[in-house]
Amino acid sequence: IDEIRCGPLNIPGIYGPFDYRTATLEQKYLVESAHFTSDVENLVMRPGSAVGPDIAYTVRAFPNHPRALKAMMELAVKEKTDKPDRVRWPVDCWSNRAIRFTPDDPSVRLVYGIFLLRRGESKAAVEQLELARAGGLSSGNFHYNLGLAYFQAKEYERARLQAYKARELGF
Repeated sequence: IDEIRCGPLNIPGIYGPFDYRTATLEQKYLVESAHFTSDVENLVMRPGSAVGPDIAYTVRAFPNHPRALKAMMELAVKEKTDKPDRVRWPVDCWSNRAIRFTPDDPSVRLVYGIFLLRRGESKAAVEQLELARAGGLSSGNFHYNLGLAYFQAKEYERARLQAYKARELGF
């Protein structure tokens, strides 16, 4: 059902898909220099243009590209929609595709968890962030966001412990 709703990972005519963690510098450069420039990443739109198609191309080529996934989610928030302008699938699908492609990549879970948190879906955010932790993430920023998710889910003791952990890690 995920492939029906969110599309196949291998799309004829599209470069990739490649695991962003193991892609060569050449593979990254080829996509990022043309489609994921700093203007695209920062959602700088020129009159008459849209950044959505370039972000979408990037996450089709690298489904687990953490900065491109974050940019897609930021674009959805900016446009106040689940499916940004001129983009084929909603944000949940881009996350679904990344998770299907690299289920062991904790950065995908982190980015999606933060998006869910911003959307007010605290229980789902906690689930994604706990999967990121199980995958090995442990930074001040990570524990801060996990603490926020616990706090929104009204799990105050767990939130407090994450705040201490974030502070311990320099956040």
